[in-house]
Amino acid sequence: MLRDDDWKIGADSHYKVRVDKRWFDVPPERVIQPSTRCGPEPNEQNRPMAKIWYGPTMAGESNDVVGIEVYCFMSGQLY
Repeated sequence: MLRDDDWKIGADSHYKVRVDKRWFDVPPERVIQPSTRCGPEPNEQNRPMAKIWYGPTMAGESNDVVGIEVYCFMSGQLY
């Protein structure tokens, strides 16, 4: 689950998620809608949730920077 200050809707009307003190855009196709849930259950927690993928180091950056990608995102109440 995400804290309230770890997600927002940007000026471009897309969701953004904060991971490791950096903001990442949520690709529109990764936003889970009520008809395309991430699992067998609806979002019963009524809290925003994101699944984050930590990949290999990003090219051109220091060795301690990991590539981060938002795998899927659910806003609050989805029933």
